[in-house]
Amino acid sequence: MFLKSFIKWQIPNPANDDFSNDGKYEIVPFVATLKLIDEVNNLEIARGNNPVGLSKREFALFAPSLVRYSDIAKYANAVIDFRAIQKGKTDTERKRVRDKYRQKFMREVLEVEKQIDIARLLDNLRDYGDNSIRYFRLTKFIRIRGNGFYVDLEPNRRTEIEALFEKEFYKPKSFRDKEILFELYVRR
Repeated sequence: MFLKSFIKWQIPNPANDDFSNDGKYEIVPFVATLKLIDEVNNLEIARGNNPVGLSKREFALFAPSLVRYSDIAKYANAVIDFRAIQKGKTDTERKRVRDKYRQKFMREVLEVEKQIDIARLLDNLRDYGDNSIRYFRLTKFIRIRGNGFYVDLEPNRRTEIEALFEKEFYKPKSFRDKEILFELYVRR
């Protein structure tokens, strides 16, 4: 049930008025998240590293803020950059670098300026990320690894995941009106 729902869940959605169809949102969040994890893993392999998925911190920052499928590659590269600036640093230095990066990300990518708004949004992203992981795991398409620290694609579901990518299920479908959407998804 969760898998079917997540594959159909898209933004914008003519059945929901929360997100307008102004071009700002254009994504199927679940499948785009799978694609983001896959892209990061492929970049790590190309760099000669073992693919590990996304850390829970990375997931919380990048997955919920990904609102356009066309930004998947950009976000995957941002994850790699985020990792690179932390490499070889002490724990204290990594924390300082992470905080600075998140502040910059909020200002440049999410266009949030005020410190209080940045702090609130970071808290919301962390909560949303944790909840997304919890629900996405119910599909059996992702798994937790690395002592519970990393979110990765489930290797036993690779064929199904690849089929979603091949058919570009991370791109939302266009519907003229709610009735067509209802016919396609609800009455099926």
